[in-house]
Amino acid sequence: MSNRHSRCCAFLLNSLKELLLVEHETPEGKRYWWLPGGGLEENEEPVEGIRREIMEELGVEIDIHELFNFSHNNPDRKYKEYFVAIASIKEKQHIILDSAGFDKLTGYKWFSIENEDTYDPLLFDKDILPFVIEAKRRPCLKKLWLPDGNTQPPRNDTFL
Repeated sequence: MSNRHSRCCAFLLNSLKELLLVEHETPEGKRYWWLPGGGLEENEEPVEGIRREIMEELGVEIDIHELFNFSHNNPDRKYKEYFVAIASIKEKQHIILDSAGFDKLTGYKWFSIENEDTYDPLLFDKDILPFVIEAKRRPCLKKLWLPDGNTQPPRNDTFL
């Protein structure tokens, strides 16, 4: 069974309710921001693929809190089916971008997703916003971001 039409990606969050996006540069020089991840390998399970892709792209291990399936309705997208992990970077790790892939990774940034009124315009991208909306509906976010202001997992992006 081939999974080449499926993409696995991570909705990586920190305790400040921020989402990690990575900047890509295509061989033609076009730049765009996207969730870290990539295509599933032949016979690869989604969780395995997500862990592999995050290690390849960012050089870090992650804790996966929830996995969901998402179908993207943008006809211009290469992938139509996505396996998305709501995850966090394990503590005391530093992101090291891989620049050797098909699309060169040129940067990364944490974007606040707590309040829609203060979203960075990039989060309103037609390809990214549906993932943000769906992830914010997931039950695990209620457990990760407790109402009293305490958060789980602990902040792990102090290296930024």
